[in-house]
Amino acid sequence: MPRALTIDEIREVVEQYRAAARNAIDAGFDGVELHGANGYLVNQFIDSNANTRADAYGGSLENRLRFLREVAQALIAGSGDALRVGVRLAPLTTLNGCVDDDPETTYLAAADLLADLGIGYIHIAEADWDDAPLMPVEFKRKLRDAFPGVLIYAGKYTAERARAAIGAGWADLVAFGRPFVANPDLPKRFASARCLRSMTATRCSAAVRAA
Repeated sequence: MPRALTIDEIREVVEQYRAAARNAIDAGFDGVELHGANGYLVNQFIDSNANTRADAYGGSLENRLRFLREVAQALIAGSGDALRVGVRLAPLTTLNGCVDDDPETTYLAAADLLADLGIGYIHIAEADWDDAPLMPVEFKRKLRDAFPGVLIYAGKYTAERARAAIGAGWADLVAFGRPFVANPDLPKRFASARCLRSMTATRCSAAVRAA
């Protein structure tokens, strides 16, 4: 049966994250991204309805964010540079039983915490299934205010939505996952589609080649 990690086991897991980051850098990676979303371990500590602990890692928001802080610090130590570390968060997804009673308060606090640590970026995974809750733009603007580093968003974005998000200033980058699976030339497709709407055929061909 599943059981809660002991405090000693939590410390062991944090050290495993540190070692993993060090191994990644030694192997030639530029950095590491912590998957703190989609119901994985870090997410289980963060979300109020998933975390039922009654010790220093549960209960209050500060306690629920403690594991995130310790793991992020371990990744910074292992990689040797806070800017080599990114963290993926999913404020509104409900995968694997991870649900928070007040996601805006919780994840703004998480963004503040990660800003204090100086990590390179936060990668926000928006809920992207049919009838998924929309992440309010006002929430995204508050995240922008809370975190001065790079903000990446992902989740059912089109090229048009991505350009609008970056233009509005609350996103610095937009990630595309599923569209790349069957379309390895996705950037060229985006560039071509944009050209067809706004350029002559000659200029469009030149832009696609440049992409």
